[in-house]
Amino acid sequence: MANNLFMHIPLRKKYVLLYLSTLFLLVLIVFILVKVQISYSSNNYISKNYRCFFKDSVREKVDTLCNYSWVSDNDILTHFLFYEDLKNKKDYYELNDTSYNNYYFAIWDFKQIKNKNIEDIKINYQINVGNSDFIFGQTLDSQNFCSYSVKTPHYLDDFTLNVSNQSVINKEITGLHYKGFYGLIDRLSISDHNGKPQIFINFQKSKTPTIILIYKNHGHIFLIQINAHKKLNEDIIHVLNLQ
Repeated sequence: MANNLFMHIPLRKKYVLLYLSTLFLLVLIVFILVKVQISYSSNNYISKNYRCFFKDSVREKVDTLCNYSWVSDNDILTHFLFYEDLKNKKDYYELNDTSYNNYYFAIWDFKQIKNKNIEDIKINYQINVGNSDFIFGQTLDSQNFCSYSVKTPHYLDDFTLNVSNQSVINKEITGLHYKGFYGLIDRLSISDHNGKPQIFINFQKSKTPTIILIYKNHGHIFLIQINAHKKLNEDIIHVLNLQ
């Protein structure tokens, strides 16, 4: 019956329908190929390349089983679990004891941002960061603290960090090769050089105690996020190699 209906369609309309169908298939194929190419994939091995961010004296406190990375062509997001005390590690695995104050580190390596000075990376406070839903995007989970909503595709050769107006900044942090802040954070966004959001960091609990650092090393720019299961101690930044 469908074939009979198609036979009664004028020839010109047939060509239009055929053209539209072909165009739709081509767009769909291109979308799938682009999506596969620019999407993040989970990797449990690349994280070892970022263990050097921790000082040698504390590196044994970095968990070797709970680390993983989200990898794309443009950037790499790596997660670490850090034990405040080595005894915590034994109890965490053998007794499933989560009462200790363990730390969570996220290190985002923006590989396309090169030869930028820390002073050139802007941090905007008290911003309405907007809607975190992208028409084309991917959500990267991050254990229990937050999720990352990432526009796909995106290309960051520069960025601005925006802090939501629901967040409270307790202190700004500065060093020779880094800058950032400590505060109670609700949401963050990262915008490109045109001011358009490319990444949203959405915390599961409003006003989550958080340390954010923008760090430069060997010409690369990194975003470091630190949270704690219990109490966040500002001195935790001293376990990092930020030379």
